[in-house]
Amino acid sequence: MLLFAIAAVMSRLWTYNLNTSNLILVFLLLALWRLAIETRDMRVTGLFLAVGASLWVPASLSEHHIVQLAEHLTWLAGIIGLLILDTRAPVSDDIEEEDQIAAAAARR
Repeated sequence: MLLFAIAAVMSRLWTYNLNTSNLILVFLLLALWRLAIETRDMRVTGLFLAVGASLWVPASLSEHHIVQLAEHLTWLAGIIGLLILDTRAPVSDDIEEEDQIAAAAARR
């Protein structure tokens, strides 16, 4: 989910998008929600609420440059916070452990 969140934020900020393109940021919102549920960290909950609120801003307000800047900064804060606060082991560590277990089983 973390990789989807990163890709969603980068694709939203990289190219020209309409306000309807904000739907792709649901991956960021879901990743923050999952982390907030798992860790019960108030910082993650705050990021989740901020990103969620930025996605509920009406399209007529999003036309103003200051609102767009605030949305972009909120999404960047969300992804940076997610990268910092998600301290789970990367997938590659799990694969290495499985390989070591399989190698030990093969030796027997």
